Amino acid sequence: MEPGGKGINVARVLSAHGVATQAVFPAGGPEGDALVAMLAHDIAVRSVAIAEPLRVNVAVVEPGGKGDEGQRRGPGG
Repeated sequence: MEPGGKGINVARVLSAHGVATQAVFPAGGPEGDALVAMLAHDIAVRSVAIAEPLRVNVAVVEPGGKGDEGQRRGPGG
């Protein structure tokens, strides 16, 4: 499992290139707790507590690059 998202992905790339960075993102429910835990060993993080659980996207990629994606509703949606 690889957590990500636009801002998180940018923070990872910057960090990998030696740029001091911190990913700031909403985190709610057990999904938010899991996201914080998965990222904390990789990059500096600051989570902002929200009442609703995060949306979870799942992408399954087969060898050769063929894949499929699904998502669950998240905050406000």
